[in-house]
Amino acid sequence: MQIISVSHETAPLSVRERFALTREKQLKLMRSLYGSGIRSVVICTCNRFEVCTSSDSDLRPSVM
Repeated sequence: MQIISVSHETAPLSVRERFALTREKQLKLMRSLYGSGIRSVVICTCNRFEVCTSSDSDLRPSVM
Protein backbone atom coordinates (compact mmCIF):
# COMPACT_ATOMS: atom_id res chain seq x y z
CA MET A 1 0.00 0.00 0.00
CA GLN A 2 1.18 3.49 -0.82
CA ILE A 3 -0.15 6.76 0.58
CA ILE A 4 0.33 10.27 -0.74
CA SER A 5 -0.78 12.87 1.79
CA VAL A 6 -0.91 16.65 1.95
CA SER A 7 -2.47 18.30 4.99
CA HIS A 8 -2.61 21.54 6.94
CA GLU A 9 0.14 20.09 9.12
CA THR A 10 2.51 19.43 6.19
CA ALA A 11 1.79 22.15 3.62
CA PRO A 12 0.63 25.76 3.45
CA LEU A 13 -2.75 26.67 1.95
CA SER A 14 -1.20 27.66 -1.38
CA VAL A 15 0.05 24.10 -1.85
CA ARG A 16 -3.13 22.42 -0.57
CA GLU A 17 -5.20 24.45 -3.04
CA ARG A 18 -3.39 22.69 -5.90
CA PHE A 19 -4.75 19.37 -4.65
CA ALA A 20 -8.36 20.51 -4.26
CA LEU A 21 -10.43 18.18 -6.45
CA THR A 22 -14.10 18.21 -7.25
CA ARG A 23 -15.97 14.94 -6.81
CA GLU A 24 -15.87 14.46 -10.58
CA LYS A 25 -12.08 14.90 -10.67
CA GLN A 26 -11.69 12.50 -7.74
CA LEU A 27 -13.67 9.86 -9.64
CA LYS A 28 -11.67 10.52 -12.82
CA LEU A 29 -8.41 10.03 -10.89
CA MET A 30 -9.67 6.79 -9.33
CA ARG A 31 -10.88 5.46 -12.70
CA SER A 32 -7.55 6.31 -14.30
CA LEU A 33 -5.64 4.50 -11.57
CA TYR A 34 -8.01 1.52 -11.75
CA GLY A 35 -7.48 1.37 -15.51
CA SER A 36 -3.77 0.95 -14.75
CA GLY A 37 -4.45 -1.91 -12.33
CA ILE A 38 -4.24 0.24 -9.21
CA ARG A 39 -6.98 0.22 -6.59
CA SER A 40 -7.35 3.55 -4.79
CA VAL A 41 -9.18 5.66 -2.26
CA VAL A 42 -9.13 9.45 -2.58
CA ILE A 43 -9.84 11.65 0.43
CA CYS A 44 -10.19 15.34 -0.24
CA THR A 45 -11.27 17.85 2.42
CA CYS A 46 -10.51 21.52 3.01
CA ASN A 47 -7.49 20.58 5.15
CA ARG A 48 -6.34 17.29 3.69
CA PHE A 49 -5.74 15.41 0.45
CA GLU A 50 -4.79 11.74 0.45
CA VAL A 51 -4.54 9.04 -2.16
CA CYS A 52 -4.19 5.50 -0.83
CA THR A 53 -3.29 2.93 -3.47
CA SER A 54 -2.82 -0.80 -3.69
CA SER A 55 -1.79 -3.00 -6.59
CA ASP A 56 -0.90 -6.62 -7.26
CA SER A 57 2.24 -5.42 -9.06
CA ASP A 58 5.26 -3.70 -7.56
CA LEU A 59 4.66 0.05 -7.65
CA ARG A 60 7.75 2.22 -7.73
CA PRO A 61 7.56 5.87 -6.60
CA SER A 62 7.92 8.44 -9.35
CA VAL A 63 7.84 12.21 -9.46
CA MET A 64 4.54 13.53 -10.79
